[in-house]
Amino acid sequence: MAGSSHPPPSSRDASRHQETPASGFLDPTIDFVFKSLLTRQPRLIHDMIEAVTGRSVTSLRILNPEITREQRLAKSIVLDVRVLLASGEQIDLEMQAHAHPSFAERALFYWARLHGSGLLAGEGYALIRPTLSIVWVADSFLTFRQFHS
Repeated sequence: MAGSSHPPPSSRDASRHQETPASGFLDPTIDFVFKSLLTRQPRLIHDMIEAVTGRSVTSLRILNPEITREQRLAKSIVLDVRVLLASGEQIDLEMQAHAHPSFAERALFYWARLHGSGLLAGEGYALIRPTLSIVWVADSFLTFRQFHS
């Protein structure tokens, strides 16, 4: 994907994904498949957010996943799926097939940029709404047994 901050799939990725269609289904860990499934079927996003957060979602809007850079040399990012809830909360839904060494730092960077995009010039900080990142990782990258916050 042009302009994407995701690294291109390695040959290991390609061979793994070629084996998956034997079941007759598309592999949702492939970036394009993940994005297509969710953006074409918003009910999947709705159900995913409710299942992960345990909260009721009354409505949502899928937004442009690109967060443009504010400065010429700043890093631009493209999220997998960016959602705005009726409450004003923004959510980044990400699929990561393989956890690379800087994955946790990248996820935090994405969250920070999304959170910072929630205010417009002149608005008070009291107006900023919560920002969530829901990240699905096919590989284990955690060194401890339980993770949820």
